[in-house]
Amino acid sequence: MREMQEHYAEFINHSVMHKYLIHRDKKSITDEILKAQKRLQDELGSSTNENPRLFSYPFGEYDERVEAILEELDFVGITQTSGAIGFDTDLRKIPRFPMAEAFASMEGFITKLNTKPMPIISVLPKSNIIKNNNPPKLTITFKEQLPNMQCFISSGKKINHTWTSQTQLEVYSDEELQKPRDKYTCTARAKDNKWYWYSHLWIIKI
Repeated sequence: MREMQEHYAEFINHSVMHKYLIHRDKKSITDEILKAQKRLQDELGSSTNENPRLFSYPFGEYDERVEAILEELDFVGITQTSGAIGFDTDLRKIPRFPMAEAFASMEGFITKLNTKPMPIISVLPKSNIIKNNNPPKLTITFKEQLPNMQCFISSGKKINHTWTSQTQLEVYSDEELQKPRDKYTCTARAKDNKWYWYSHLWIIKI
């Protein structure tokens, strides 16, 4: 890691033991984050992963409680959901595109470079935990209506979406989502031939 750092690689916080956080108490979660941050800085220097302080969720899993702890500790949360970053992006839910193995094609890379954050005002429900409400319904309120919307689950299967008003969209699947986690991903072509892209994580606890 030190050698990689000398060649301008950067390292961010990913917890000490890479355990599922949403099942743990606040002290345990805080320790996982702060001890990992201290170890990074002890080994690689005090400026490592500062300004901003970034934290990548183990297994990409988070809930409202974990988000609140990250905010309290002044960390930005990095998810495994895909999408573009904009001025309105929630700093506890920063998306990222995969660029390895099956996701590493040049064509796919160009598409990802040409994505735009969807102009979202709000997303409901606020909780991303699925207990008895499988499949869940996602309600997205936009600043404007986006034509040619398409939505999918992680397998790539297309799912339903309905405009309930000019700017409000309901997204839902006909089948139950699969453990341990799944996503609703929606895309729409923008006027400049780029793509609006939004992905929403669900964690299934049934």
